[in-house]
Amino acid sequence: MTMALPLLLLVPPEAPEVPEARHRVPTGPRRTAPRPGPASGPRAADPRPLRGLAILLGAAALALLPTAAAGTDLGALGGLGLAGVLPVAAWAAVGFAVAACLVELLGPAPSARVLGGLTAVLALCTTGLASVVESAARMPVAWLHAGFIDAIAAAGRVPTGVDARFSWAGFFAQWAWIRDAAGLTDLDAVLRFAPPVVALVWATAVLVLARRLIGGVRAPWVAAWLFLGLNWIEQDYFSPQAAAMLVVVAIWVVALGPLATARPPLTDAAAGVAARLRALPGLVTTSAARWRSPHPATPPRVVLGGWALISLGFVALAVSHQLTPFALLAQLAVLVVAGRLWGGRGLVVVLLVAVVTWIVLGGQEFWLNQLALATGDVGQAGGSVASALTDRLVGDPGQLAVKAARVVLALATVGLAAVGAWIRWRRHGELVWLPLALAPAGLVLVQSYGGEVFLRVLLYALPFLAVLGAEALRALRHRGRRVGTVALVLGAAVLFAAVVTVRGGNDAYVSLTPAEVSLTRQVLDAAPAGSTVLPLSPVVPMLVDRVGEVAQTPTTCDALADDPVRCALADRPLEIVSLPVVDAEGVVLRGERPGWSRAAMLAIAATGRYRVTHDDGGLALVLTRTTP
Repeated sequence: MTMALPLLLLVPPEAPEVPEARHRVPTGPRRTAPRPGPASGPRAADPRPLRGLAILLGAAALALLPTAAAGTDLGALGGLGLAGVLPVAAWAAVGFAVAACLVELLGPAPSARVLGGLTAVLALCTTGLASVVESAARMPVAWLHAGFIDAIAAAGRVPTGVDARFSWAGFFAQWAWIRDAAGLTDLDAVLRFAPPVVALVWATAVLVLARRLIGGVRAPWVAAWLFLGLNWIEQDYFSPQAAAMLVVVAIWVVALGPLATARPPLTDAAAGVAARLRALPGLVTTSAARWRSPHPATPPRVVLGGWALISLGFVALAVSHQLTPFALLAQLAVLVVAGRLWGGRGLVVVLLVAVVTWIVLGGQEFWLNQLALATGDVGQAGGSVASALTDRLVGDPGQLAVKAARVVLALATVGLAAVGAWIRWRRHGELVWLPLALAPAGLVLVQSYGGEVFLRVLLYALPFLAVLGAEALRALRHRGRRVGTVALVLGAAVLFAAVVTVRGGNDAYVSLTPAEVSLTRQVLDAAPAGSTVLPLSPVVPMLVDRVGEVAQTPTTCDALADDPVRCALADRPLEIVSLPVVDAEGVVLRGERPGWSRAAMLAIAATGRYRVTHDDGGLALVLTRTTP
């Protein structure tokens, strides 16, 4: 990064970016712009030297990844997570990837193809760094999803009475079909590399949205990179939520493209606040004329196609995820009130019908037997706040630093977007995008996700927050080119170093190896149908196999680790599994001594009710019950 800074400061200034005027109402006959004559000013700078440097930096970033993987000591993971064990090569790869993107972006004529390739490199070196240096997918819940898919593929139907998530089995059924059609025996590689691929697709959609909402040549790329840099939420692992967000961003691309209504921008900066409120095109509508959105400047067949695609997206969401349709509904309502979506009221009705139909028919088992899961937290916003913040701010100093950084990043994201929203308001009289981004916040009051709902709300808002953030950064650079360039370079370096640190902050207790996953599968495969196999702690990748055939969830305690001997003797599972991640979880989150999990397993065995049937000499142990 420091090597590229002097070169970036020598980049010739570009003309100020002009936002797209797609909402401007024509006032006269269309005129053809005159053809430009021979250049009379200074000769344009040659972009090839800087482009060559950008490509070289990107190639260097990729070349360093194997060295980074070989030099990462995953056995030394602690409270700081992945950042505490990454070698210099890994951080150099991150720096080179960031520098490559900025060198090309700030050059005299940035190439979209080159920027696209460098953005893919950036996603792999930041969001995907854990996928590169770790030999198996992180997140036990990702392996649980793989187990759900395996259960559907094996049985040829969706199991009943097993898990509430099976009431929204669209994602699992889709991947069961893909797995069978491809002739795969497992999805281990898909699980491992899902995060960078999913995040890159999301960022591509943000790029398209930014081109439509704020326009320009460079600002949309900044929005896409902001999205990658601020996406520490880690909902891009292999999950229904990740797939649902893919559908959501596709819906936004269509809704804010061919279905976006034409609105004249407010350009009179001298107009008072009262005049702006009376004529605000993006938020306040005071007449029937404004409620009836003007037709978009799009051929009717394209509009019909857009409605059809969005409706299909609604159906896909309704059968695949519980929370996302309601977040999207809140955001669509803002667009409808603002009059910015052609046919928006009809689309809202379609989404409501799809969701209600699926809950009543397809999700019948859920609302008949497990409705308390959906209603238990209604109105308990205070409890959600405690769960999201107070209850999670635990652990050793490394864990506390990572969690504090997450709070800072979240606040900075909203703060930067608020600045961008203010700029859009002052320059264009447009104030719809920040309310649109924050509309899902109401889910905090009506939801069943506990503290995790705050992460989901931030995820739903992030595409628009990133676009508004890019608007704020563009304004900063236009105020002073050199100061803005320095701020952009240093800010990007800090941001992507921070997102690598924050995303990998939990890796001490979510990082798994293929051997550990294989051991869990072997135990489950050998268990008789109808028996119970339990983990010492939920961080073990249970439910990776035999879902619906072997019980794998404790009933007496939330986790056996809460009181190992008492809980084990109360639940009486056939087998108990513990892995190194269990020990790490206790050490970094609860202040346990290293080796506590082994001591707990041996204490259970000492009761005489269990015997050790697998012991690698370390922290991977399996106990089998000795009594009927």
